[in-house]
Amino acid sequence: MARSRVGGSKGLLSGKVGDVIYSITRNADGSFRQGIGAYPESRFNPNTDAQACARMTMGMIERAMFTYRDFMGTGFENVELGTNSVSKFSEVNYNEIREEILQYWDMPDWTEWNYDFPKKGQTVPKDGMFIISQGSIRWDGLVYCVPATTNRRYFEVECLGRGVQPTVRHWLTSHNLKQGMQFVGIFFCEGTTPSRSFVAWIMLWTDENVRLDDVITAANWRNYIKTNSNVPISAYFSDSDGSLHLRCERLDDLQVSRTGCTGRRVRMRDGAKFRYNNCMMQWVAFPDPQEAWGWKTLWDVKPSWLEI
Repeated sequence: MARSRVGGSKGLLSGKVGDVIYSITRNADGSFRQGIGAYPESRFNPNTDAQACARMTMGMIERAMFTYRDFMGTGFENVELGTNSVSKFSEVNYNEIREEILQYWDMPDWTEWNYDFPKKGQTVPKDGMFIISQGSIRWDGLVYCVPATTNRRYFEVECLGRGVQPTVRHWLTSHNLKQGMQFVGIFFCEGTTPSRSFVAWIMLWTDENVRLDDVITAANWRNYIKTNSNVPISAYFSDSDGSLHLRCERLDDLQVSRTGCTGRRVRMRDGAKFRYNNCMMQWVAFPDPQEAWGWKTLWDVKPSWLEI
């Protein structure tokens, strides 16, 4: 089993999980770096298709762990926070990516890829349908992630209007939320250059002891609905329909060209543990993300992993 030498939600792993081998090395500045490799199926001929598939899967997992480092330490029910959650994040995403690569390795005309595959040696954040959380909460509330495009120069978490000056109880219920439940909207932000890409998150929640019969207005909503984010946001509540918008409009300052996949994760405390929904990043692009966002298909990058 893989163990951590740098703990917490930023934990780095060393050891073996399935056929994945983790190692920890140091960068030139002395900081730790996660290394990932495949357990060798054979010590001979490293350029077989099986070895190339394994190398590509490892490359994807390394990029996922780098890109979604803010989420690896949480998100999986009945798994301890921190190092064990990091290991679970790696395991479940490894299984999904490996299955897709193996299934479509020899299908050059297949276009419905779930990931933006990297060429060998690329180390920038990559987009795709990565798994962020798994749990027993069945949630599909009226809280949405509105993406940024080349024409819409903002992205936001939008809570649809559900009535004029609602009570806290009505506002939560109409969005399929509960006292103490945390919602986080996740956005892959495509940078103006590949190295500028990153994952943004916008969060809202209420305290577990929030007063349910109080009326929410534009003047007092912050007393009941808490927010946080890793990007600058403007927030406003509408008295006319009870909608809430948490919007990032600083795309030029952040050097973001548009957003790609988005995810909606909810979390709720249950005694000493947390419960989660099943959250997988989703793409909504027309006609497909290869054309809309410039994703590289498996067939585009396959030669580099075969070392041709």
